[in-house]
Amino acid sequence: MLMLEMAFCEFINIEKGVKVLLPIAEQENDSNDKAISCFYLAKAYNESGQHELGESWFNRGRVIGNPYGIYDRIDK
Repeated sequence: MLMLEMAFCEFINIEKGVKVLLPIAEQENDSNDKAISCFYLAKAYNESGQHELGESWFNRGRVIGNPYGIYDRIDK
């Protein structure tokens, strides 16, 4: 899973990245995968100017947890 997020950040194709991450964040998956996906969705939406959606995904991720300190390691 981590490779998926890394690829998302490197290519910064927000539309494609969101399509990949949304199912992971919304469906029954490992809590670490869900939290990481939520934080990267927050980043994507913030970078695209959709700050309310970004804040919403950040809060969802924060409720799940911060596995491996991932939120602290991505650009906000």
